[in-house]
Amino acid sequence: MLPQDAVADAFGATVAVGTSLGAGAIGNLVCREPDRFERMVWLLPAGLDLPFGLANRYHLLAEDLEGKTPQDALETVLSDPARVAEYVETPWRLELDRVLWQHDDPDGLAHAIHGVVEDWPIPDRELLRDVATPTIIVTIEGDEIHPAELGLLLSELLPNAELIALGSQEELLRRIPELVARVSAFIAGNG
Repeated sequence: MLPQDAVADAFGATVAVGTSLGAGAIGNLVCREPDRFERMVWLLPAGLDLPFGLANRYHLLAEDLEGKTPQDALETVLSDPARVAEYVETPWRLELDRVLWQHDDPDGLAHAIHGVVEDWPIPDRELLRDVATPTIIVTIEGDEIHPAELGLLLSELLPNAELIALGSQEELLRRIPELVARVSAFIAGNG
């Protein structure tokens, strides 16, 4: 039994909410059991049935993290030239990344990154056409790890999906209260 199956079964889950690779885990489960859930929410899905598009970049990042202290690993991520440019345009990203990338085990994080970019959750995207579960998919334009194009593709594959496509991370932050209300109502069966 796969971990996502074990968790869903242990808790008797009838609703599934997953972010990033968590959405992929839900997708993997419903490819094998299309009617497993009554409702699903996929927030910023990161993978489908093809290798990760930025694999080389993230392999290099993982290699840079290996053997570093937690503080040195965090500084490595925060000093990446592509990120530094983003921090100039959106200064709040620096603090967000400081929180998101803080990790006590940089070697474990590097190992996880290598694994993530070499694996993909869905064995065959066409299997999703059999999943009639009402689903909300949330994406953000410009997110290279969670491409908006993937959300569009998923909304076309899943026959009963609603796509909420946001234009930017700033829009996501502004609309959090609205999204929480929308997803809460949906999960409760009221939307």
